[in-house]
Amino acid sequence: FAAGLSIDEITAFALLLHKKSSLRGGLWDFQFPPRSGLIKGDRTVNFIKQFLGDKRIEDLPVPFHVVATDVLSGEEVVFSNGPLVEAIRASMSVIGVFAPAKVGPRYLIDGGAVNPVPTSVLAENGADVIFASSVIPSLEDRLQRKALRQEGRAPNLMGILLGSMELMESEIIRTRMNPANLVIRPAVEIYSASDFQRAREFIRLGEEAAYRALDQIKQLVAPQRLERMN
Repeated sequence: FAAGLSIDEITAFALLLHKKSSLRGGLWDFQFPPRSGLIKGDRTVNFIKQFLGDKRIEDLPVPFHVVATDVLSGEEVVFSNGPLVEAIRASMSVIGVFAPAKVGPRYLIDGGAVNPVPTSVLAENGADVIFASSVIPSLEDRLQRKALRQEGRAPNLMGILLGSMELMESEIIRTRMNPANLVIRPAVEIYSASDFQRAREFIRLGEEAAYRALDQIKQLVAPQRLERMN
């Protein structure tokens, strides 16, 4: 969205990602032995570039910040300029799934390792009103998911790795998430982050959550519009 893509283009990206995420889809370049991650990530970068090209963060029509984590120092790394796809590659490096991205002297992984819902980054960059969207389940949500999921079905490796990341992120959110004016939480509690085949359903659930919050959004945005007009 910040890069200027329409809602239809973003939807097409999500649905194509689902299609290519199967083993036959050609999106995953697995490493054997897996060294620092199961997936090297070059094919995924090329796929994202089909939609975003060689855009730079500082040239985007909407201000944008990407959060990653230095895997060696544990520092939060915020990209506010530079190649967009490079920043996205760093930020999507889920521990154990994707190999860390090397950017300059740093090896970077998913920003969720230190700041899963980075409202603090927006506040530090001057945002007056902050809307957050969180799909990270709480412990209670995970217990509900376990109860509703098919008994006896063991999670696959991808599900285990992503589930482990979810556990860590939910604890970080509980203890240190900066307050937002509004947090939108789509009803995805019973699903896993590896359920790529449910892309269309996730889009619908996100739309429903946003519509439920629409009155609150309008109330929060209205004073800002009046202030700019004056």
